[in-house]
Amino acid sequence: MAMFGRPDTTTTTTISTITTTTT
Repeated sequence: MAMFGRPDTTTTTTISTITTTTT
């Protein structure tokens, strides 16, 4: 998992994926 708190492309992609999966 990417480090949360850093505006990175990987972090954004990971959050988007988690949000989509959770939803």
